[in-house]
Amino acid sequence: MVQQQPDKSVSSNNSHKYQSIEDITEGVELKKQLKEQTETLEILVAERTKELADSQARFERLTDNLPGAIYQFKLAPDGILSFPYISSGCKELCELTPERVIAEPHLLLSMIHPEDVSHFEQVVAVSAKTLQPKHWEGRIITPSGKTKWVQTASKPEQQADGGIIWDGLMMDISVRKKAEQELRESQQLLQLVFDTLPQRVFWKDQNLRYLGCNKLFAQDAGYSFPEEIVGKSDFDLSWHKSAHLYQSDDQVILAGGSPKINYEESRTINDGSLIKLRTNKLALRDKNGIIGLFGSYEDISDLNQERQEAKTAKDFLEKAINSISNPIFVKDTNHQWVLVNDAYCQFIGSTKAEMLGKSEPDFFSLEEADLYWTKDELVMLTGKEEISEEPLTDADGNKKIVVTKKSCFKDLDGNIFLLGMIIDIRKL
Repeated sequence: MVQQQPDKSVSSNNSHKYQSIEDITEGVELKKQLKEQTETLEILVAERTKELADSQARFERLTDNLPGAIYQFKLAPDGILSFPYISSGCKELCELTPERVIAEPHLLLSMIHPEDVSHFEQVVAVSAKTLQPKHWEGRIITPSGKTKWVQTASKPEQQADGGIIWDGLMMDISVRKKAEQELRESQQLLQLVFDTLPQRVFWKDQNLRYLGCNKLFAQDAGYSFPEEIVGKSDFDLSWHKSAHLYQSDDQVILAGGSPKINYEESRTINDGSLIKLRTNKLALRDKNGIIGLFGSYEDISDLNQERQEAKTAKDFLEKAINSISNPIFVKDTNHQWVLVNDAYCQFIGSTKAEMLGKSEPDFFSLEEADLYWTKDELVMLTGKEEISEEPLTDADGNKKIVVTKKSCFKDLDGNIFLLGMIIDIRKL
């Protein structure tokens, strides 16, 4: 029997058939996977695009709500200046749209006040050379003619082409500058007032270092200008030998002690002579408490001398009128006795201590006191001398008729006084 052999061609065809089916199956699977990956990628791209759009929207809202404008400022290698980007805030600040600033950067640069252009160029040049942050304050003149103060702060970054881009913020600081100007003017006015005063004026911080003074104080301290005093202590000034005494006194005030008003102290000046001062010191306070000390003083050496001379003159005058046997008195415009001699005290029957600062109603009847008051007032108003007879009841109740001579005079300060002399006609 002959054995039948398998048909190899059939087997080969089946193998190709099976392989083709597998290839088709794999292709379908690859297409399916590719479709899924494409769909997934599209979803990711869409999500990322949405995230970018949301981020851009948030950025735009942020820049729109800023009190100024965010910008990129570029210095090209050829020296050309431009704004690759600027936020919408430039419209309110500079009265130009972002699109116009980007397209025509010279429009914004030309707004810089002529007096501030040089400083702006200098700041840009230094920042470009050192790659340090750029800070500039200056004025711009907007298209409508408004002058505004702006402040820019930006950080530079070197570009591959050699250019430089600054990322920065520009803000309107006109309100702040106006407040600063008003403060300066107020300080200048206050300094003018202090410099006009005849007294020396100063103020210190809690560490007893000088924050300021007027010109007279600076000159006393050995300096020409008040600003030279700032930051110094009493140990740095011409009276350094007595500084520990002054600072001990100041510490009491800063510790919450009572103000010291019109107290007298001595000081040795540069030529070694001793002067007399009348000083005032009080604590400077804000809502949180004591922040420093304010003081003033004046040289009263001449005043003390005048006081001594006046006292000497008064002593001499009192001795002179006490040597006169006729009663003599001096009254001020309030009709109060400011000076009486011994004879007048004996005539009235009271002591000087009882009479000085008093007037006739304290010693005479109402009728007589009104008469004296009226006649005295007439003399002080007219300035004319008057000699007249007047009734008078002495301390013993005896009624008299006296002759009174009255006249007015002024002292060196222009104060009016009435001088009177009484003559007892019974002794004539």
